[in-house]
Amino acid sequence: MSRIDIGRDMRSPQTTAATPEGFYSYADDPHTGDICAQLADALEQKLRGELTEDEHKAKKRELKIGAHFYTPHAHFEKHYKSSDGGPVASGKAIIDLDGCLNFEQLYVDHLKGREQQLGINMVNISISRSGGHVLFDIPDGLTLQQAQRWMAHQLGDAPYDAAVHELERGIFIPCRDYILYIDEQRMFGDELHPAVLSPEEIAR
Repeated sequence: MSRIDIGRDMRSPQTTAATPEGFYSYADDPHTGDICAQLADALEQKLRGELTEDEHKAKKRELKIGAHFYTPHAHFEKHYKSSDGGPVASGKAIIDLDGCLNFEQLYVDHLKGREQQLGINMVNISISRSGGHVLFDIPDGLTLQQAQRWMAHQLGDAPYDAAVHELERGIFIPCRDYILYIDEQRMFGDELHPAVLSPEEIAR
């Protein structure tokens, strides 16, 4: 059984256990591609000065409505965000680097080639095109938030959104072109294979 869930739409959030087939069906959905394309256009408009920061944020909120999502921090026994039968912590953590326009280069410089060693499940550009995510198994001895700080350190102490730590947090599924790395066995399987840390790293 997968440790994470996927859902069709945040407006009526119901989730099912994530499978590679289900996840890719959402990543390859033309609806997802259309949202990603429009968000990329909106970012270009902002960079050209055609949209203000507030206008860009409003545009992002509008376009993200109806996007497919997954729950990196938990699986839900019955219903998403219900006190009845969930959540069950996944043992995974996601780090959200919002506003990081050089995310792909950051991945190449700091993580590429070390994914297995670091217990990484997936690295992807966010659907807004203005940042990215790293999903990974939480090393033994760390809490979810400590694990996020540890991964930020692996990324050269990159700034990240520390508010993204709730078990119920949903993350929008990117189009396949935005996926820079994925380990399907780690991401959709039941077993965890986290990085092994030294006592010094755990205490840091």
